[in-house]
Amino acid sequence: MVNQDKIHIKIKSSESEERRKALKLIGYNFAVLPDKKQAWEDLHQLTKDEDSLVRWDAAEALIYAFQHIPEENKKQAWEDLIRLAKDEDSLTWSYAARALGEAFPHIPEENRKQAWEDLHQLTKDEDSLARLYVPKALGEAFPHIPEENRKQAWEDLIRLTEDKESTVRWDAAEALIYLFQHIPEEDKKQAWEDLIRLAKDEDKYVRWFATFSLGKAYQHIPEENRKQAWEDLHQLTQDEKCEARRDAAEALVHAFPHIPEEDKKQAWEDLIRLAKDEDSDVRAYANNSLGWASIFRATVAESEEKFREELEKALEFFEKSSAEESYPNPAEFCLPFYRSFYMITFGKQEAEAVVQKYIAEAKAASRGSESAGKLLEAVENLANALRETRKLKESDLETMQHGLQVYRRYCDRAAELLESTKEKAPGATKIVKRGLPIIDQRITSIITEVKEKARAICLEARGSPLEALGLETSEKARQLSILNYLSLEVGLEGLAAKISEFCEYIPSSEKKAEIRGKIETTKSMDAEEKIRVISEVFDDLKNNIEFPRIKDVFISKREKEIVRIATVQLDFELLTDSFPPVIKDKEATKAKVLKALKIAKDEGANIVCLPELCVCEDWLCEIKNRCVGMIIIPGSYYDKENHNLCRLILDSDEDVPTQLKIKPSDFEDSVITKQRRMVSGENLIYAYETRFGKFAVLICRDFGNFIRFLRGRVDMVFVPSFNPAVDRFHMDAHTHVTSSPSYVIISNAALYGGTSIYGQLHNKYFKTLEHEGCKEKGDASYRLCEIEKGKEGLIIADFNLVYKMAVVQTPTDPAEDINPVKNIRKIVF
Repeated sequence: MVNQDKIHIKIKSSESEERRKALKLIGYNFAVLPDKKQAWEDLHQLTKDEDSLVRWDAAEALIYAFQHIPEENKKQAWEDLIRLAKDEDSLTWSYAARALGEAFPHIPEENRKQAWEDLHQLTKDEDSLARLYVPKALGEAFPHIPEENRKQAWEDLIRLTEDKESTVRWDAAEALIYLFQHIPEEDKKQAWEDLIRLAKDEDKYVRWFATFSLGKAYQHIPEENRKQAWEDLHQLTQDEKCEARRDAAEALVHAFPHIPEEDKKQAWEDLIRLAKDEDSDVRAYANNSLGWASIFRATVAESEEKFREELEKALEFFEKSSAEESYPNPAEFCLPFYRSFYMITFGKQEAEAVVQKYIAEAKAASRGSESAGKLLEAVENLANALRETRKLKESDLETMQHGLQVYRRYCDRAAELLESTKEKAPGATKIVKRGLPIIDQRITSIITEVKEKARAICLEARGSPLEALGLETSEKARQLSILNYLSLEVGLEGLAAKISEFCEYIPSSEKKAEIRGKIETTKSMDAEEKIRVISEVFDDLKNNIEFPRIKDVFISKREKEIVRIATVQLDFELLTDSFPPVIKDKEATKAKVLKALKIAKDEGANIVCLPELCVCEDWLCEIKNRCVGMIIIPGSYYDKENHNLCRLILDSDEDVPTQLKIKPSDFEDSVITKQRRMVSGENLIYAYETRFGKFAVLICRDFGNFIRFLRGRVDMVFVPSFNPAVDRFHMDAHTHVTSSPSYVIISNAALYGGTSIYGQLHNKYFKTLEHEGCKEKGDASYRLCEIEKGKEGLIIADFNLVYKMAVVQTPTDPAEDINPVKNIRKIVF
């Protein structure tokens, strides 16, 4: 678990290396840090550090942290990035400029206009270094720039393609590729003309990016301008520069499916002509594009004969392309890829070895790309499924065409990832109306598995605070169907969002981050990969969440708005030679307990909490007689059945149920030894409604496991403990009162210290608490008072049950502040 207090200490270090380590921890872990306000303040402080290496790390940290920074601080975070993007240190401004594009989508709507103006001004910065990474940032931000400013953003990118720095020009031209679709309709004609002009630029890289953009942009051209746009592409195929002809051949394949039917013949003839060009690169790219065009023709063929004919043509063209001495060769991956599809579809049973040979060649063409390799494994699985269940040659034309579309989709994704080529494979634009039956069979099997796991989670959550979430998740899973690929994708996204909500209830921060990371990766996966991961995540949830039932116990109506609570820290020892452990010196410990209770009573306490295992059952009657009118949470003790339990002491004629400890500590757990140790209580937590408010008792380890389920359910949570993991409990307590206005009162043994109270007091009072010895200096958490390790004493304070967070005064109400917690005192014995 990341210790935020230790990070904060490193931030204050005079050693720059320590500050850099802290920044890396903040950047990578910001999403799971409990006090995000403090984390932001630490990060903001170091963006102004005198050490350039620290500023560099701060810029990098902002890349990962920005989306998780509190909304009210994002404006300042953006201003920090703008400042760092003009830093004198090159590494600092490069990371800051990179962060601008990633941060822009997370800027609050009311600040987007100003953020756009900042980006716009950077494009005109006199320092060429400051402009260097702006095109990429502008490209990433483009879809999120206010619509009325997108025309200007496009013009800025066009202007940057004419920059005196070649790297700026190339980056600007590259940024244009995926932005055309976001330009207002009325400006697309002019934008197309800009690309045509850039396609004739003197710089070959600018020409390549611009021509490639033309191919991608063609489908977004308004209908009335599409004829002229086709003529422009046609003219580029006849350019005198061989690089321009090669780029035009590559662009044509992206445009081909969208070219008007009456012009497709001319486009085909242009590619045939370029396939006979004197330049080998032009021939390689033209033949590759002819192969892709044939694949497209196969997907719309009206007969099986025509389907097979077009597929065979595609293979011929890919073979011609791969035979050319072009590096990288555009067909290096496509040829074996589609050969394997052809053999699966039309080959004989004995063609097994040939299929494996082609798939192996496709893998070799990936040149070790891990991402492409994973996709190829998926393709190989597809081939295995096709062979094992039914042959495509026995299927109808529509099934074979859908199978080819699936292959196109895989090929498109894999080819874009190949390290051996910068080629951008043409996208498969059609959504698969219904999946290949064999693929359906496999995915349907996983869907069934996911539905069963979702239902199991739903049953586990029944009667717990997560019951509604369990029902919603099960319903999302129930609606999954393979009948419509697009609906399946949408359904899986909705299901992933639902199971992500469960993660909040995982006790371990590391495990929570790991599982959320898995869910995040599904965003870039295809349906089959996505559903497999979701199935794994359901297993993770089942193994990492315990679903307690919360049972309300009415004892009496609340009589007071302000209650005085005391929590006690005692120095006592347990003899652990046998089980259950016993108090070493019972009489001395009993005297300490009674002394603490007398002090609390004399101070007017309504509720007192004692540490875990500091009392014996036969003391309870005496304690009750001495504490009339009070509620005592007497820590806990073991009963004859080895339950670790807390039996409330209070004035009531009702039979008040006893809270049993649910999760044993390491010492109490019987997993390691055969000896019978603590008997766990059932997953049941009582929420006691009393004259002094509504509260729950979580004994020691139960606090870390179940505190999240009590958000919004009680006024306060009492934690009697005998606990060495003080820092973890403190972090959980701070997170709880931050996310759910309430109070946490911890009582621990002096051996470990950390007895404390938590509440949402305004931080303007923290200095006073520091001066009074209640808080450590620089502690920004909601830990309002703590007793140090090795000391005995108690903390006593008044808690407001109506206003559990600081009330902001209005100008017309000059009355005294209404504070959640007041009159805080630490009394050390």
